[in-house]
Amino acid sequence: MRGGIVNSDVKEIKKVVSSMHMGNLLFKSYINRTEDEKLKKELMKVLDRFEAHVNKYKMVCQKYHIENIDKLNFKQEVSLNIQLMKQYKNDFGIISDALKGLNMGTLGMLDFIYKNKNINNEIKEYSKEVLKDYDILKERLHKFSLETYC
Repeated sequence: MRGGIVNSDVKEIKKVVSSMHMGNLLFKSYINRTEDEKLKKELMKVLDRFEAHVNKYKMVCQKYHIENIDKLNFKQEVSLNIQLMKQYKNDFGIISDALKGLNMGTLGMLDFIYKNKNINNEIKEYSKEVLKDYDILKERLHKFSLETYC
């Protein structure tokens, strides 16, 4: 046990943080692929929140001596590389994938909270905050896509 965190929780924490790290890498690639400055700004706002989430988890993990939290597993590496090789015809494709990614992040965080009901309360509460943030970010990108592309 690591200060209130059992070893089985460590694996789950590493998994959720590496997924968040993967989201960061994908959003960086979306930013680099668009020429639209407005879209870049919107995606940067999302990326800034993502990076804040990962940094918060890193601080919590350091507190409990959990290391190597942002290493991707093989499945994540393959999935990330497939996404990075994807060619986009236009910026709508980028924002569509960004919204899909946010949905995947939401489902992943919901799954993490559901499967880890007895996890350290600090981590559980912060995970719920991240989940709320994802909803705000999805709504913001959704609104942007409607105003810009529809």
